[in-house]
Order: sequence, then C-alpha cells, then structure tokens
Amino acid sequence: MTEDNKSRVKEMLQKLEESYPEYLRQKFLASWFSVDRNERKRRLNVITSLIVELERIKKESIFSTGLGEQCVEAIIMGSWDEVEDIISLLSFKGEDEALRARYEPLWKDFVSTATAAAAWARAQANGTLAKS
Repeated sequence: MTEDNKSRVKEMLQKLEESYPEYLRQKFLASWFSVDRNERKRRLNVITSLIVELERIKKESIFSTGLGEQCVEAIIMGSWDEVEDIISLLSFKGEDEALRARYEPLWKDFVSTATAAAAWARAQANGTLAKS
C-alpha cells in the first residue's frame, strides 16, 4: 500500500471516528475486535481498496458516495446483508438508462470489490470455503 493510500485510509477512519456518537464508535470497535485477526486483515484489505476507489469516484462525482461510505461501515461491522443491499443500489439496475450509463461504469470496481468480499464472507459463514 502506498503512503498516499495509507493516508487516505487513516483519514477515512478518523472521519468515521469523528462523525459517530460514542455508542456507535464502541459498536464499531466491538464488532471489529470480535473477529479473529485474519478476518480483520481481510476486511482491512477490502476497506482499503474501497476507500481508494471511493476517493477516485469522488473526483468525478459525489453521486451516491454516501452509499459507498455506508458500505465501508457495513464491512467494518461485518453486516453482510447490508453490504449486499447497498451493492444492489450501487449497481443502478432498474434506473433510468442515462443515469445507469453515467454511474454504473464509475462504480463498477467498487461494486465488484464489495461483491467479492460479501460472497467470500457468505461462503465462509456457510462453511463452503476453507479457512485461510
């Protein structure tokens, strides 16, 4: 991870810390530390990728970036149902064709990364994926 990316991740985590009431910060921490170290590392890698991608998206548009931030938060919490719900919104399926043509390509890598993370978590939870 480059120093610039590390800085972005640190900035996003600080933003999360500053923008949430104490009880939610405690909920984030409890959720984060309730999983084993390998899972935290895996989530951190996904979160880092998504934050970098989100910053790229913000350079072009702020449309739906709140959903992107919610997706990152859901991954921190391990709320995979919420991640999948957000992914479905960010796929822009069923939206106006012009809107879809504009934003679907912009969000493609973010959605792909989040989808892979959610699928991996589901497979792990269902016992269909060996522990790494």
